[in-house]
Amino acid sequence: MREVYELDYVVGSVHWVDEIPIDINRYEFDRVVANSGGLESFLVRYFELVGEMIYSVRPEVVGHIDLPRLYSEGAVEWGSGRVLDAISSSLVAARDAGCILDLNVRALSKGLDSPFPSASIVDLASDLGVPFCFGDDSHSVADVGVGIEAGRSFLLANGVDSIATLGRAEGRLTKRVVSLVAASSDDLV
Repeated sequence: MREVYELDYVVGSVHWVDEIPIDINRYEFDRVVANSGGLESFLVRYFELVGEMIYSVRPEVVGHIDLPRLYSEGAVEWGSGRVLDAISSSLVAARDAGCILDLNVRALSKGLDSPFPSASIVDLASDLGVPFCFGDDSHSVADVGVGIEAGRSFLLANGVDSIATLGRAEGRLTKRVVSLVAASSDDLV
């Protein structure tokens, strides 16, 4: 795929679970949850698929890792042992593959309390050494950069003081760590 299309890098994410879209609308989300045997089982399956995607695609960036929050934010199932184990396994996969997690601020424009991922997942990822990058999930030119400052504040409030950026040097993809704590306003990311 990368060679055919000469991609600079790949952002991998899961939008379908067992052939049902999970983020199109509430009806489809409820349908996939019911087909999975309930929210807890669905969340476990979703995070298993995230891990499988990471191991098979090897994306440089994992997009909106907790996308099911779109229709289940605050549900008690997010705190179950099975779900937390599945989240942890997907984060270990991300760490082992050298992935960066997308701090996706589009969640804010969709009415969620925080960007993707939630503070608890930010904590787990940070403990595992998985870096973050900013993502605005732009769907139009007007969306580019919207919410990035809120994302920066969110990361800082959750103990993350740097992000990873991707670039090119000598024809190769490079990863660089950039501080979110600036010496001056000119240094802000």
